[in-house]
Amino acid sequence: MATYESRRYNTPVPDASKIADGSVNNTEFEHLDGVTSDIQTQLNAKLSLSGGALTGALSTSNNISLGDSDHLYIGDGQDIDLVSDGTTGFIKSNDLRLQSSTGENYMTALINGSVELMHDNINRLQTTGSGVTVSGVMAATTLTGDGSALTSLNASNLSSGTVPAARLPGGLGKVLQVVSTFNNTFYSSNSTSYTDITNMNVTITPTASSSSILITFALGLVDDASGSNGGYSFRMLQGSTAIAQGTGGSVNQGTGYIGQETNNADTVMFQFLDSPGTTNALTYKLQFKNTYNGNIRINRSQDGQNSGASSITAMEIGT
Repeated sequence: MATYESRRYNTPVPDASKIADGSVNNTEFEHLDGVTSDIQTQLNAKLSLSGGALTGALSTSNNISLGDSDHLYIGDGQDIDLVSDGTTGFIKSNDLRLQSSTGENYMTALINGSVELMHDNINRLQTTGSGVTVSGVMAATTLTGDGSALTSLNASNLSSGTVPAARLPGGLGKVLQVVSTFNNTFYSSNSTSYTDITNMNVTITPTASSSSILITFALGLVDDASGSNGGYSFRMLQGSTAIAQGTGGSVNQGTGYIGQETNNADTVMFQFLDSPGTTNALTYKLQFKNTYNGNIRINRSQDGQNSGASSITAMEIGT
């Protein structure tokens, strides 16, 4: 057993508590941890202040941990500053580049300048003082904005999709769409209140609220089935609202009127330019009522020897 006197001047100095109780041995005098190699070998394995590989256990999880708002500086002038305030992490630098191990750029960011995103080391997206420049093909699920700054747009390059006709140059004053209903069905009625004429309706959805709708209808053959004089009033409706109505009549306010003599057939034609001011679907239709001693027949003569055809058409006019 070693004594204090025999080891007092040797280095390294052993554990003082073991010296006091006399339990220190030769191995503990010669080794830092009393287990592995000599002191110098153990010190050489530690990370030098000038840098090196981390091979020892710096903590129980082999991590380097910094507290909130503690900084990790890289570079002589603290060129890169890594810090977390407890909520947000920051990488602070002047100019910054993210690169692959072979030196290819993923992203570059310049102080008071542009940010560039790369694909295979080629700049594909770059911020500018006025917005963003994209190099190559840009694909998007949805684009928003009024498009007023688009220049040099060649419509022939639109390979798919639908552009409302009202948005195309030259749409003003042009027919943008036409919807029509054809009717050659025989219809007969002696109703004294306005009643829908079968198959004389049409529905159109304007592409712009500024558009007008031109409505035309033709009743190809109107005859009286009573074999005597008769009178009939017609009116046009948009939805449930009567439009294109005459005024001042003491009995009927309608779009048109027919007074027939016995066994006399007529053709009725009319057109009206409506300004609905909407892009909602619109239904236009024609109604009839008997005003005097009549039994109307449409698309068929009273004697059954002649037939006709009718139609109603709606045209959207760009304005």
